Amino acid sequence: MSWSWVDMAAAKRQRLCIIFCFYFMSSYFVLWGGLFYFKQPVTALRQAKYQEGYVMTLLISDAMAQQAPAGGQPGLLGLLFPILLIVIFYFLLIRPQTKRAKEHKQMVEALKKGDEVVTSGGVLGRIIEIGENFIQLEVADNLQLKVQKNAVATLMPKGTAKGDL
Repeated sequence: MSWSWVDMAAAKRQRLCIIFCFYFMSSYFVLWGGLFYFKQPVTALRQAKYQEGYVMTLLISDAMAQQAPAGGQPGLLGLLFPILLIVIFYFLLIRPQTKRAKEHKQMVEALKKGDEVVTSGGVLGRIIEIGENFIQLEVADNLQLKVQKNAVATLMPKGTAKGDL
């Protein structure tokens, strides 16, 4: 499958959105995991320090190892952030990509003989023959290319390639 500049920009936007989502998801779980980790009694923490055979004071300071004030588990409010991230992920990445793919599929199905198109490789030509999976483009006088239908990136207005062909 070939790529166009538009596809590369979409791929870059997807990578950034995925990085954004994973960053905030990880910071969310670190935050809540850090809050609930220290709810065990201090004595249990101190026993665990010496039973394991290494000193945990380098990793956990004594001030942080104190018992946290009593509080409940986060209920629906705790699920709000992951749900919000999934919704953002859907509206920023999945929905636009499926819409673009649907429009491209409709455009490829509507191609007919005589249409002027630009392929994803940047080749401008006029369709002279349409097959099931391939189309034949007239790029210049006595120069024809056979390309996949899915390689067509844009349908150009009539007369765009008139001076070129």
